[in-house]
Amino acid sequence: MLYQAGFYISFFVPQHLIKGDDATFGLLKISLEMFFLFAKIVTTLLSIGIIAYILLQCIIKDIPTLSVIQNILLCLFVVPLFLFSRMFRMASIEVNKIEDRNLLFGIFASVTSIVSIVIAVIAFVIN
Repeated sequence: MLYQAGFYISFFVPQHLIKGDDATFGLLKISLEMFFLFAKIVTTLLSIGIIAYILLQCIIKDIPTLSVIQNILLCLFVVPLFLFSRMFRMASIEVNKIEDRNLLFGIFASVTSIVSIVIAVIAFVIN
């Protein structure tokens, strides 16, 4: 019953009892953490997929084989890609520990502007 009361109070708290910006701060933290988690997962899976392709082209004969130079270039591409995945992981942990609201708002604004630029470039290239 206590759990239900806490649930009720958190969603239906009267306006005069709300002080501060804890909900907004929490939502910004969650959205940034989810973005960095998504970026970490994508870059990790991409690097694992490239490594698997390099290894499987030697084992399975039906997979088109790349030249040695192409394999070396792919390996050189995978290393920074994997490092970016680790950096996204670190950024997610750092965002979770941020207490400065201005820093969090700045990071959120930067990330949303970068995402909007990437979407605009993709839309421009597609058309």
